[in-house]
Amino acid sequence: SIHMLSRKLACCFLISVMAIGYICTGNILLIISAGFLVLLMLLLYIGLHIFSKNIKLFCIADPVYNAGEPARTKVEIDFSGFRYWGPVEADICFYNKLMDQKTHRRYYLDYADREKQVLELPEEYFNCGSMEMRLEGVRCYDLLGIWSVKRDLNSSAGFMVCPEDFGVHTVIVNMPYAGIMDAENSQNRRGNDNTSVLDMREYQPGDPIRSIHFKMSEKLDRLIVKEYAAPAKYRTLIMIDLNIRYGDTVLEEEELSHVIALASAVSEDLLLQGFGHHMAVIYTGRLYVDEIENSNQLQAFLFKVFGMRASENVELPEAMMRLQLWKDYTRILCFTGMLYDAGVEALAQKTDVAFIKPVREEKGTAEYRNNFEIVTLPVKLLKEHNCRLEI
Repeated sequence: SIHMLSRKLACCFLISVMAIGYICTGNILLIISAGFLVLLMLLLYIGLHIFSKNIKLFCIADPVYNAGEPARTKVEIDFSGFRYWGPVEADICFYNKLMDQKTHRRYYLDYADREKQVLELPEEYFNCGSMEMRLEGVRCYDLLGIWSVKRDLNSSAGFMVCPEDFGVHTVIVNMPYAGIMDAENSQNRRGNDNTSVLDMREYQPGDPIRSIHFKMSEKLDRLIVKEYAAPAKYRTLIMIDLNIRYGDTVLEEEELSHVIALASAVSEDLLLQGFGHHMAVIYTGRLYVDEIENSNQLQAFLFKVFGMRASENVELPEAMMRLQLWKDYTRILCFTGMLYDAGVEALAQKTDVAFIKPVREEKGTAEYRNNFEIVTLPVKLLKEHNCRLEI
C-alpha cells in the first residue's frame, strides 16, 4: 500500500510539474506529456476494474498432513483475461475446528505467461484437528502498481492434520485379568481369546501375526487369520481430555495437540503388543467411545475427535464417575493437560486411574497420590521416540 501510494504521488507530482512548466514556458510538449500521463493512469484504472473480473482462484490441499511437520498447501489460478496485468495478493484463512483457531495469511502471487497454473504456498505448521483452508478475497494490481482492486472470491479446501509423531514404549505392569496374558492370549483383544473360534477370514493390515492360520493359508495360497470369540468387556480405556481451559489453567493449542498425540502413540504401542482397548472422549456432556483393534479404527476415532471442538471447565473425573465408567473398565488412562482435584479420589477408589500429561520440561515425573497416579512425559523425549511409560 505504501509503494502504491508513493507511485500515485510521484505521478501527480510529475503532472503538476509539467503543468506548471507549460504555464511558465508555454512549451506545448509539457502539457502533452502531462495529458498522456493522465490518460495512462485512467486507462490502467479502467482496464484493471474490467479485466480483474475474469480472475479465478481455487484452494488446493492434500487430504492429510501431520502436526509438527511442514505442510504445503497450493492455489490454482486462472488468469484468463488478466495475464498481462500485475500481481495478485490472496487473503487465506486456515481454520482449525478442534482448536477453534483461525490463522490469517496474505500471500503475494506472481505468475508466468500461462493462463492457468498451480502455485505452492510457503510452509505452514498446523496443530492436529479438522482444518479448512478458505479464500477470503484477492487484491489485483495493475502492471505499474499504481492502482488496485479487491475481488471477493470464494473457495475452500478441507483436510485433516494427524497427531505429531510421538514414540513411547508402554510397559504394562499389572494386567487387568489374572494369570498370564501375553499378546497371544490377551482377552483384551477380539481375535486373541483362544477359548472358541468364531470364523476365519483373509488377513487385513493391523491383524496380529500370531492369529494367522498357516495351514489354511498354505492351502488357499493367501493369508487367512483365525477370528476368536470376543471377550465380555474390554478392561483398558484411553480417555482424551479435550479441556483447553480449566479454572485458571489455559492450554496453548499446541499443548492440546500434544495431549492427543501422546494418547495416539500409547494406543499404537498397545496395538503393536496385541492389546485391544477402548478410546473415549467426553464432549458436550456425552460419552463417545470406540473399540480400537487396529490402526484403521484408531485413525477413524481420531478423525471423529477432530470434528469436535475443545471444551472448557469440564470436570472430567466427576463426569467419568457420573457415567460409571468404572463398571466397565479396570484401568483408565486419562491423557490431559490439566491437574484435577474434584472427583479424582472417588474415581480412584472404584478403578485403576492414571493421569498422563506431556510437558515441556526436560525430565518426566511419576507420583502416586491417594490411589491414583500422575505421570508427566517430556515432549522432547517423545519426539525422539525415547520415552517409557509404565501402567
